[in-house]
Amino acid sequence: MMGKGRLEAFSDGVFAVVITITVLELKVPQGAEFSPLAPLVPVLMSHVLSFVMVGIHVLVALIWFAPDRRIERTISKN
Repeated sequence: MMGKGRLEAFSDGVFAVVITITVLELKVPQGAEFSPLAPLVPVLMSHVLSFVMVGIHVLVALIWFAPDRRIERTISKN
């Protein structure tokens, strides 16, 4: 069975790679005002949504380990 540290490192690595891939397409807007950012709002919102979805999937994947820990603790107490 994979230890807690290894599992955390693996999930951190996967999350970092996915975030890196999604932000590679972001372009730096020209100008110092907020007006050049207006066309990029849909792109920014899609990236925020992507980060949320990746976070949800990572949490759902890790939830499956929680019942095992409770059962393990209950068995070890008896």
